[in-house]
Amino acid sequence: MENIEPFFRASRSSVLNCIQTVSEITNLKQTDIFNSFLITENKRRVYLVSSNGEVQIQSSVKHSHSLSLAAPFLVHIKNLTNMLKLTLSETISFVYNKTHLAIFTESTSFHVKTLSVSKFPLFYGVSEECIVLIVNQKILKQLLKVTFFSIAKHELFSHFNNICVYFRNGRLNCFTLDGRRMSYASATLRIYSNSSVTAVMTRSSLSEIYKLLEYTNHLSKLYISRNYLRYTASNSEIICKQVIGSHPNVKYILKKEYLFYLEVERLLLVTALNRLLVLITGDLKTVNLSLKAGRLAIRATNLTAEKLEEVVPIRNYNKHLHSSEVSININYIIELLTNIGFLLVNLLVEDNSKSIMLVHQNTYRHVLVMSKN
Repeated sequence: MENIEPFFRASRSSVLNCIQTVSEITNLKQTDIFNSFLITENKRRVYLVSSNGEVQIQSSVKHSHSLSLAAPFLVHIKNLTNMLKLTLSETISFVYNKTHLAIFTESTSFHVKTLSVSKFPLFYGVSEECIVLIVNQKILKQLLKVTFFSIAKHELFSHFNNICVYFRNGRLNCFTLDGRRMSYASATLRIYSNSSVTAVMTRSSLSEIYKLLEYTNHLSKLYISRNYLRYTASNSEIICKQVIGSHPNVKYILKKEYLFYLEVERLLLVTALNRLLVLITGDLKTVNLSLKAGRLAIRATNLTAEKLEEVVPIRNYNKHLHSSEVSININYIIELLTNIGFLLVNLLVEDNSKSIMLVHQNTYRHVLVMSKN
């Protein structure tokens, strides 16, 4: 070890944590390019970069050696990870000699073959003009949590597989829809620009950003440009390509007139729905919400023609509330109520009973359209 000059030396645990972060988007079934790390060095930090062509994740570790890496290189994920797991020493030295990466400890050494970086799909367009937002991680994670579940899981219609994020008038807004439901969330952020910007990301891109977020009040940066969305936090960074094309006009949905209003406790409502769900059999998962002054009755019929009913007390309602009934998918509303953590929810029913909106303090809105089953 005395005669070897490593290009960096670091702790085994920090390197493994770095690998775990960037390996989230890799796929061992893909070609060598998409199941390998790009390793580079800058300002006494070693960077590991992975990409699947749509999302790029970067994580770094501080090293304790002054030598700089002459050129970046690729290492197969599985090979590097297996070698590091076999080492018992906490301090590891890395030496690169153009064709191999050597890993040294005080008693052992391993050699991993490296690959050419010429075809690695780095995103170079992130330097284009963008708007920088200062984001509270806890707030952003909550925005994504209450909208993520409304993204369609199938790929028949591309605009149902995406999330739209737009910044306007000091507020960051997120909305998703899958054709039968829509979720909208909004929060005020600290900003560096008074401009407006819109970004559209895929379900997979959003999922990777969500994994990096923590329920803390730490501030991070969100860069939104014409083609990319970049999120940075501590020693990690994720860059997502934007989806090109138009997105549905949700303002039209949010501005619909919902004449009937009532307020209920979320836990009471979701408990009643779960009791009905146990009794409903078969593929027919539709329930009828009957809204009357002072009471909310939830009715369903199972395959044996048994009629089931749960009554949920109403805390508050508008004085002009007339009787109204709307049919919705029970799984949709249970999933919605499970993902939002509020004590009280407001139910707004459209005048023609075609949709129902759940609202919390005008910040979170979820629209469920009438079931056709």
